[in-house]
Amino acid sequence: MSGFQFHIEAKQNKVARTLLTQKERTYNKARKSEIATRIKKVRTLAEILLPAATEDNVAELEKLISEATKSVDKAVSKGVLHKNTGARRKSRMARCKQAVLKANNLMTYN
Repeated sequence: MSGFQFHIEAKQNKVARTLLTQKERTYNKARKSEIATRIKKVRTLAEILLPAATEDNVAELEKLISEATKSVDKAVSKGVLHKNTGARRKSRMARCKQAVLKANNLMTYN
């Protein structure tokens, strides 16, 4: 590659990195906010269902947990969350569901 050389000023690179960083930050912030909202919905429904829950209510809770798990997994795959953080959040949601099932004697042991 003799003859032609491409030269980038340090200032140009700095501006480009700043713009890219801002874009990535807003993307990551939106993804984290979505996860927090979904987890909050799971926890509030679990708290409501603790005193009295039916099979239909538990199915609704499972649906919310499934949606939240999907968004957590996607964030982990994109690098927004660390894999252990994702696992911890999914585990906590599963424990909420188990607490609801135990409190209402809906546990089935295989």
